Amino acid sequence: MPAYARRQNSPHADKILGCPADQLGIYVLYQKADGAILITHNLLLDSASLQALQAVKLKYLALLGPELRGKQVTTAAGLAHEDSRIEISGPAGLDLGGELPESIAISMLAECHDKLRGSSAKSLSNYLKYQLWHGSFSRVELD
Repeated sequence: MPAYARRQNSPHADKILGCPADQLGIYVLYQKADGAILITHNLLLDSASLQALQAVKLKYLALLGPELRGKQVTTAAGLAHEDSRIEISGPAGLDLGGELPESIAISMLAECHDKLRGSSAKSLSNYLKYQLWHGSFSRVELD
């Protein structure tokens, strides 16, 4: 469904894919991608994309939209959530408190980065305060 791949819809995107959804797995393998976020705003296109991406080993896969939509996408793809080869995050993103598209994009990329790096996605300042308070902070001497 390349008709959805329009430059005017995503003017700042580095690349607009105009391939059928069933070829996404090939693209991901060729690009050596570790993660994907399905954000087409089209239930059938997202479900076809989800099916195609089950064939590759991604470290992160997320769906845009509320939890109910995620269930609709996985059902349309013929997948039970627990049958997916990879954990599907949905709704995509961390709760950073933003509502604008730019804030939502940052929250999605932050969650993706967290999953790819295996981090905790917790506040560093709170972590350091906890370590200092409980005396388990080990000080590193700088030269």
